[in-house]
Amino acid sequence: MTRRRVEAVIEAIEGGQAVTYSSGQSAATALIHCIKPRRIYLYAGYQGVQLAFKLYTERQNIEDEKVQLLTLEQCKEIYDSEKKELRIDSPSWRPAVMKEKRALDLIWLECPNNPHITLVDIEWFAELAAQTGACLAIDSTLSSPLGLRPFEHGAHVVMHSSTKYLAGHSDLLGGVLIVHFSLSDVFTCKLLQERTTDGAVMGNFETWLLLRSMRTFSLRVRRQCQTDLVIVQWLEKQPVRYLRLLPATFSFELQSESQAKSFGRSLLLCAHATSLGGVETLVDWIHSYNTSISSTLLRVSIGVEEPEDIIQDFEQALKQAE
Repeated sequence: MTRRRVEAVIEAIEGGQAVTYSSGQSAATALIHCIKPRRIYLYAGYQGVQLAFKLYTERQNIEDEKVQLLTLEQCKEIYDSEKKELRIDSPSWRPAVMKEKRALDLIWLECPNNPHITLVDIEWFAELAAQTGACLAIDSTLSSPLGLRPFEHGAHVVMHSSTKYLAGHSDLLGGVLIVHFSLSDVFTCKLLQERTTDGAVMGNFETWLLLRSMRTFSLRVRRQCQTDLVIVQWLEKQPVRYLRLLPATFSFELQSESQAKSFGRSLLLCAHATSLGGVETLVDWIHSYNTSISSTLLRVSIGVEEPEDIIQDFEQALKQAE
């Protein structure tokens, strides 16, 4: 009952049919195994999702037909070769039948990208999905439903790590897939059946915590965005290399790796920790666990503290890092 209640709340906010999972990673994995794609375009910053696709590819490649990860250039070639007049008023998708070969099976986009906060043209990829029969899935964790609205741009599925902005208190693990209402008969039922079999069901206590958190979701995120703007305006005047901006989460770079490490260690009020979207401000030096990210980059997730207190903490940390 509690699980169905929280899924109904998320459905009302995002505008699709929700299926909750025990983590964001299990939600992403559930979608991959539900579709069983052979040709994939992946644009993901989160390392866990990259590893999930890598593991799926390795497991599937023991068969004759290997899984292919396409580049953006290959997608553009497919788009140009199959270009035709299409209207995408309501997303349509169906599972591939046995032995059916498509130019593309799954398009996975993380938008905005974590931690670079870059955006992609979802509507262009929606056209590509319509041409090829691919499923278009958007990981919108970094934006939250109060920011990006993927269904309005042609997405079939939206994914959130509910651990982040939806829960907002850094006290639970969870994930959710939201399926466009027009696809519920062919998609949602299959996801629900496979969730039961795979055992990736969200726990009762975590479900209750998420339902509790959704009651303050709008209040939290709006306050975080307001505070974020104040912090960014101050930070733009400081000796940082450049700034990438999104409401409530942003990344910036210092001049050296030693400065970035020192900044995190010197924080007093804010926490030097992974995760984002919670009520406490977190600063993450991502290079410590993902060396593909610049060693001078710091990702900041703004909480609900007073802006003046965060600025004071950042100011003393910058002085320590000089």
